[in-house]
Amino acid sequence: MFTLKFGESLTTEHDCKNLMEIKIQTDKGSKTLHFKLPQPKEEDH
Repeated sequence: MFTLKFGESLTTEHDCKNLMEIKIQTDKGSKTLHFKLPQPKEEDH
């Protein structure tokens, strides 16, 4: 876990292709972001 000061940024690499939630904690509080993945489209044959 990392605690960032306001204005700081953090970049990380990951192998997860199904990231659905991330929690960001700063010295000003924390925020949880939820991601909705696009659904695969059905192909007409």
